[in-house]
Amino acid sequence: MKKSIAVGILLGSSVTMFAHAGEQSFQYKDWQMVCDNTRTCRAAGYSADEAQARVSVLLTRKAGVNQPVTAQVQLADVGEEGDPTIPKAVDFWVGQQNLGRILLKDAGGDLNAMQTRALLNALKGSQHIYFALGKSRWDVSSAGANAVLLKVDEQQGRLNTPSALIRVGNQSEKSVLPALPMPIIHQQKIPVANLKLWQKQVDWSLLTQNLKVQQAKNKSDDQECSSLTENNEYTKFEPQVEAVLPNKRLLVSGLCWRGAYNEGYGYWVIQQQKPYKPQLVTVSASGYENGVIDAAQKGRGLGDCWWHAQWVWNGQNFVKSLDATTGMCRMILLGGAWDLPSYVSQVK
Repeated sequence: MKKSIAVGILLGSSVTMFAHAGEQSFQYKDWQMVCDNTRTCRAAGYSADEAQARVSVLLTRKAGVNQPVTAQVQLADVGEEGDPTIPKAVDFWVGQQNLGRILLKDAGGDLNAMQTRALLNALKGSQHIYFALGKSRWDVSSAGANAVLLKVDEQQGRLNTPSALIRVGNQSEKSVLPALPMPIIHQQKIPVANLKLWQKQVDWSLLTQNLKVQQAKNKSDDQECSSLTENNEYTKFEPQVEAVLPNKRLLVSGLCWRGAYNEGYGYWVIQQQKPYKPQLVTVSASGYENGVIDAAQKGRGLGDCWWHAQWVWNGQNFVKSLDATTGMCRMILLGGAWDLPSYVSQVK
C-alpha cells in the first residue's frame, strides 16, 4: 500500500481510523475513542454523516478512581455553501427536556456537570440529543456510542464497577487502572553547522543503497520509503543533510512518497563516515527545525481531519513526543475539531 493512500485511509475510514494507536483506539459508526499513554481517554461523537447542520461532542476522562467525565461541544463552522452563522450560545436538549444554555466561544463550549451526566444517560438510552437556538438545530448521533464508551471502560479497567460508563456493576474500584506518568523529554540543542559542506562529504549513492537493503529486510508498510525503489520523476528521493549531531552523526532526509494532498519525508540518523549505519526515525515527516522533526498529514484535501506527530532530539536520539489526530473527517472545523492524542509527553 502506498503511504499516501494509507494516511488517507487512516484518517478517513469508517472502519479503522486509528490503526497506529493499536488497542488504545476504536471507532464505530458515528463515535470514536482514543486513549493516550497516560490512560486518559477521549471519546468523540458526531452528527450523522448526511446531516446538514453538523456538530461534535467530546467526552474526556482521566484514568484512576473518582475521575469525572467532562464534555465539550463544537458546532461546524464550515458548510457546503460557505461558513454558516455560529450563535454565541445554544440550548442543550435531550428529548423534550431543555437542560440549559451553553455559551460558545469560537463555535465551541463546555457542558456543566449536570449536562454531562444527562448526555451520558441519553447516549446509553439512545435518546434524541441535540443543540438548538430558535429554528436552528444540531443533532448528535448516538450510533456507535455504547460500543465506544464500553471500550473506554475496558481500557481504564472500569468494567462492572460503579464508575463504569456503560457496563456498571458492584465490582471493587480497586480494578480501576491508575494514571500513568507522562514521559518527560529533556530536549537538547543542536549546534549550528555548515550543512553545505557535509552535503558534499556524504556518499549518497552508498547511503541510498544501505537504505534500500535496510528497507528490504524490514518490509513494514509504515516504514516504507517508496522513492528508494521507484524510478519516478514525481517522487525523487533527493537526500539532504538536515543537522550535524553530536558523537559524529548526521540527520539526513529525503522525499519518500507523495500523494494528491500529502507528502512524506524520511529522516534518518547516520554516522558521519561510512558505513553510515542509518537509523530510521520516520518516513512521514513534513519538516525539521531546531531539533524537532514534525509530521502533519491531512486525511483528505478539505483539511478537516489531520494526523500530527513530533520527534524531539534528547541528546542521543530523536524520540517521539507526540502522536495525535483531530478526529473523524466530518466537516466540523478546517484543521480538525479535536485533539485526540495516542501519545503525549512533557518536553523540557
